[in-house]
Amino acid sequence: MICLRNVRKEGNLIKADYYPEGSTVCSEVSIDINTKEFKGELVGYELETEGHLGHAKFALWDMVRGEREIKDCNIMWY
Repeated sequence: MICLRNVRKEGNLIKADYYPEGSTVCSEVSIDINTKEFKGELVGYELETEGHLGHAKFALWDMVRGEREIKDCNIMWY
């Protein structure tokens, strides 16, 4: 699970603070609405994997396409 907090649209970017499950440390993730370029870095939490960041990317992509509201959310998978 990941938490996306402080989700906002700033100009051509949708940005969020990205927290992997159980972590109190975050990093910023963003996606450019025009170019679809995603930027984000792993937090370094011991249980975090590249997959966590991938889920953040797909959630922001859904926001760009209008399939998800631009607001804070939890992303869960199994």
